Amino acid sequence: MKKTGIMTDSHSGILSEEAQRLGIKVLPMPFYIGEKVYREGVDLSRDEFYDM
Repeated sequence: MKKTGIMTDSHSGILSEEAQRLGIKVLPMPFYIGEKVYREGVDLSRDEFYDM
Protein backbone atom coordinates (compact mmCIF):
# COMPACT_ATOMS: atom_id res chain seq x y z
CA MET A 1 0.00 0.00 0.00
CA LYS A 2 1.34 3.43 -0.92
CA LYS A 3 1.63 6.09 1.75
CA THR A 4 0.37 9.57 1.01
CA GLY A 5 1.37 12.71 2.87
CA ILE A 6 -0.12 16.16 2.96
CA MET A 7 2.16 19.19 2.86
CA THR A 8 1.48 22.89 2.66
CA ASP A 9 3.52 26.03 3.02
CA SER A 10 3.43 28.30 6.05
CA HIS A 11 1.65 31.03 4.05
CA SER A 12 -1.49 28.84 4.05
CA GLY A 13 -2.33 30.17 7.50
CA ILE A 14 -2.74 26.79 9.18
CA LEU A 15 -1.66 26.88 12.82
CA SER A 16 1.18 24.52 13.77
CA GLU A 17 -0.99 22.87 16.45
CA GLU A 18 -3.72 22.17 13.92
CA ALA A 19 -1.23 20.86 11.36
CA GLN A 20 0.29 18.48 13.90
CA ARG A 21 -3.15 17.25 14.97
CA LEU A 22 -4.09 16.54 11.34
CA GLY A 23 -0.70 15.08 10.35
CA ILE A 24 0.04 17.87 7.87
CA LYS A 25 3.67 18.84 7.25
CA VAL A 26 4.23 22.60 6.97
CA LEU A 27 7.13 23.96 4.91
CA PRO A 28 8.35 27.30 6.30
CA MET A 29 8.35 29.85 3.49
CA PRO A 30 11.01 32.53 3.27
CA PHE A 31 10.21 36.22 3.11
CA TYR A 32 12.28 39.40 3.09
CA ILE A 33 12.14 42.38 5.39
CA GLY A 34 14.62 44.84 3.98
CA GLU A 35 17.79 42.90 3.19
CA LYS A 36 17.17 40.11 5.72
CA VAL A 37 15.54 36.76 4.92
CA TYR A 38 13.26 35.12 7.49
CA ARG A 39 11.48 31.76 7.50
CA GLU A 40 7.92 32.04 8.74
CA GLY A 41 7.47 30.30 12.08
CA VAL A 42 11.18 29.45 12.35
CA ASP A 43 13.11 32.71 12.49
CA LEU A 44 10.17 34.97 13.31
CA SER A 45 6.79 34.31 14.92
CA ARG A 46 3.58 35.86 13.64
CA ASP A 47 3.47 38.18 16.64
CA GLU A 48 7.09 39.28 16.05
CA PHE A 49 6.28 39.88 12.37
CA TYR A 50 3.30 42.12 13.17
CA ASP A 51 5.33 43.99 15.81
CA MET A 52 7.94 45.02 13.20
